Amino acid sequence: MKDLFVPHEIAKQLKEKGFDDPCIAEYVNGFLINHMQFTVEDEDKHSDWSTYTNSSTNWTQTKDRIVYSAPTHQQVINWLDKKGIVIQIQIDRTTEPKYCFEVFKYEHFGNYEKHEPSEWFLYRNRTEATNVSINEALKLI
Repeated sequence: MKDLFVPHEIAKQLKEKGFDDPCIAEYVNGFLINHMQFTVEDEDKHSDWSTYTNSSTNWTQTKDRIVYSAPTHQQVINWLDKKGIVIQIQIDRTTEPKYCFEVFKYEHFGNYEKHEPSEWFLYRNRTEATNVSINEALKLI
């Protein structure tokens, strides 16, 4: 389940860039804490997922407790999309599945400017490519 959430370093960058969406998890002193739990009220009633959400406006942060929201990858991709920054994860099919990405920023009237990273690589899995693409996209904010 850890691949569901962005890494701690990205969470820190997101806070600096103004990310403040409710999340079901957070990093406390660098450790991922998931606040989603499955609850069963009664055998005759249906079960439900209950969530604890947070936002940067109510984080309890002291010098001994450093807290950052831990959004999912898709949550960050959607947030970037609203800012006109689009991430595309692609697969290289030459020998075995390897992943790459492209990042675009909306300019005007349907035109997207392609962001060229300083170095281009292939990645072993989709999560790794997504994390690097989010890092690149955050440079555009």
